[in-house]
Amino acid sequence: MTNIRIKEWGEKWVKRFNELSAKYEVPYYTQSPLNLVGDGVDIMFVGINPKGGNKGVTNRTLDNFLAGNECWGQRFCGNKNVWKFTNGARFFMGYDASKHVDTIDNDHKVVWTNLTPFQSDKGFTDLKAELRDEGVKSTLELISIIKPKKVVFLGGNAFGLLDKYADNNLRLHFEHIKVFDKLPLEIGRLYNIPAYYVSHPSGKWPVSHCFISVFVFLRNLIDIYENDKPAKSLKTIAESMRKEFALWHDRIETM
Repeated sequence: MTNIRIKEWGEKWVKRFNELSAKYEVPYYTQSPLNLVGDGVDIMFVGINPKGGNKGVTNRTLDNFLAGNECWGQRFCGNKNVWKFTNGARFFMGYDASKHVDTIDNDHKVVWTNLTPFQSDKGFTDLKAELRDEGVKSTLELISIIKPKKVVFLGGNAFGLLDKYADNNLRLHFEHIKVFDKLPLEIGRLYNIPAYYVSHPSGKWPVSHCFISVFVFLRNLIDIYENDKPAKSLKTIAESMRKEFALWHDRIETM
């Protein structure tokens, strides 16, 4: 069962995270509660790392860590999502700011985490390399355990880091390709799981307010699976996406 394997993963990494937190005096935590996660996760969002510049030593228990961010419930004010990070990422997947407890806001079916659980003020820019590297390794393990239907990486040169830190097994099962040369948007696969690399929701969004949502949706339409295996190569999907965007542009201009 997935929840048992998550606990085993947590036992291993909480010990390591506590050691690193004491060594560098940097707090850490995950985002959504991992103790609610079971089989059949729909989406896994992977950000860069928690924001925060204060020093401090975190010495968590397994249960405390798996319970997630103690402020997680504060992302909603009434029925509205008010955190820029989560609201933006939800919008990328086609959701408005209202609470959708059966889909995108179901913590049993949607996981929010980071490439590394250690805090910093400026992402990886001011984070110790060991905190980044160990965090990335732990997150790769978590993805392999949960096996979500989609993985959405939010900023932080995530695919580049996966290229760098993936073990030999993952290298055999990870691929990615840019769709547009000048835009920070990529499509990929992890263990045949559709993966996306898009801009961080708290940063500048490319092209327009709705472009990333359309980018994700178009890939979903083109990327067909047969018997749980992809029917098209990423290169073919990227070419089809470029042709479709060009067709829209040309035909709309003539209207």
